[in-house]
Amino acid sequence: MPESSASEVSGRPVWQRSRTSTRVYMLAYLAILSFIGGLFIAQPLIFVSVPLTVFLGFTVLRSQDPRADLEVRRTTERVRIREGESTRVRLRVRNIGPRPVAMLQVRDRVHPELRGKSTRSGFSSSLEAGETKDFFYEVHANSFGVHTLGPIALQVQDSTGLFESESELRSYSKLVVFPETTERLGHVAIRPRRTKSWPGEIVATRAGTGMDYFNIRRFAPGDPVKRINWRASARHTQESDEFLVNEYIAEVGAEVLIVVDAGRSSGAGRDRNLLVEYSVKAAISIAERLLHDRNRVGLLTTGENPRRIASGYGKRQFDKIALSLLQLEPGESDIEWWVERSLHMFFPHISQIIFVSPLTDANSNAAAAELVRDGDRDVIVVSPNPIALSKPRSGRADAREWRIALRLAQMERAIDMDRLRSANALVVDWTTPASLEEVMEVHKRALSKYSALLARHR
Repeated sequence: MPESSASEVSGRPVWQRSRTSTRVYMLAYLAILSFIGGLFIAQPLIFVSVPLTVFLGFTVLRSQDPRADLEVRRTTERVRIREGESTRVRLRVRNIGPRPVAMLQVRDRVHPELRGKSTRSGFSSSLEAGETKDFFYEVHANSFGVHTLGPIALQVQDSTGLFESESELRSYSKLVVFPETTERLGHVAIRPRRTKSWPGEIVATRAGTGMDYFNIRRFAPGDPVKRINWRASARHTQESDEFLVNEYIAEVGAEVLIVVDAGRSSGAGRDRNLLVEYSVKAAISIAERLLHDRNRVGLLTTGENPRRIASGYGKRQFDKIALSLLQLEPGESDIEWWVERSLHMFFPHISQIIFVSPLTDANSNAAAAELVRDGDRDVIVVSPNPIALSKPRSGRADAREWRIALRLAQMERAIDMDRLRSANALVVDWTTPASLEEVMEVHKRALSKYSALLARHR
């Protein structure tokens, strides 16, 4: 996960026109009722209306416009956290006007997915002229995604509490919540067959800038002196005056495209959201590993908000990919059309494709088959298993029929995956609610065979 830092936004509220509080009308109604009761029911009730009337008159004479000149600043301690983590938020309110504020109420609206047991985002206080006060509260990440804090609702009252004014400061802060189980795939090596010219972690069968010894050749102008093999040169100088330098195996990078299917092929209801959640976790982990190995990585997503991110490398590219994935929502989008339209037009130099999809219908399988048929690219399919990850509870009235339907669905899925494997695609079947690291460990042997097969053709 990229390092997080504090985020700060500020603004000055624009107040509505001051209005009379409902308490004034209640006191006036009580005074009138007491006076009328004293005239017709019991005369002593008239004396009850006298202090109420005096208090109302004194309040009206003393009343001032409660609107104040305030500056509100929100500071978020961390803008990137993981599921289950918490972070603090500070609201700093400063009275930059010449008059004090008798009563100030501040309430910061918090996204429901950021509310925890100790989340208290409403505060009340008074402010003297020129005074600054800080209010703190804590938010808790319940689910991953890009959530917002704000707007900030403010209300001020005069010293009597009978006149008030309100404002809504449209100040927003984004909080990025990463999935809890995303981690660097430390034990999984993803090695595309076709590499590019920039340095990376993929070992190529040619000389270049690397760490492992490859060959010895004659010294050429421009070669660094530290590469001279002095022992070999000493033996060689008996026949010639030329020096010999060491050559190393080239370690280069590749260009990889991650395709995430969140379209109409991703199930329905809660199961669809669960499958998209697994897909997002897998894509973030894979992107982090590929970028760590100095590959160029692009992204293509489908769903409610389909996106394309051009290939790039480095920390900024990971931030772009992660933010796009965290905002991914399932929806009506044709994965086959997106792949056919975008692959050759926007990603023509891709060496490897990581296709993340539950493969639940003909569109997803057709898109996967289209990717595999193109022999110039290596294809790895990571598929959250919709059958294994969304099994219903037992004890249903139609349990027998359900078992038959489940068995048929499993057979159909096995046939589709065998077709992809027969076309030299590596298929990772995600059948347990474990992290991708653990799932890849199960498929480690198949991944090693796949890498060896590609190495023989490299």
